[in-house]
Amino acid sequence: PPPKEAAAQIATAQIATLLRQQLTPSGPLAKIAALLKSGVFSTPFRALEAGTAVINWYQVPPGAKLAKKARPKPVLVASGQRSFSAAGTAKIKIKLTAAGKRLLKHAKKLKLTAKGTFTPTGKAPITTTKVFVLKRR
Repeated sequence: PPPKEAAAQIATAQIATLLRQQLTPSGPLAKIAALLKSGVFSTPFRALEAGTAVINWYQVPPGAKLAKKARPKPVLVASGQRSFSAAGTAKIKIKLTAAGKRLLKHAKKLKLTAKGTFTPTGKAPITTTKVFVLKRR
């Protein structure tokens, strides 16, 4: 590929890697009890260029896929988004949905799939997913 295209591919790969690293919550606030208490998980998000970041957490029931017409359907547990006018770091607030609160209320631990999409201004969106487990304590 021409050098410009190669650079674009590297940037896309870098964005995808960074996005994947930032999808899952960590630290003491990334516990079920803390999430239920605040209803929101704030996380610093680093963008390598201007664009919009969207993070969704799904509970994917056995047999479900993150596809359009799948049964049973994944449940959106939490979501957040942030626009960046330039490269930099800003906090994204990932808010629990009503369904997410219901799921977490009774869960000791919950396996979730985080789906992150970063859409650089004027370019195609970059999407990645990662599975993680939220624990009560």
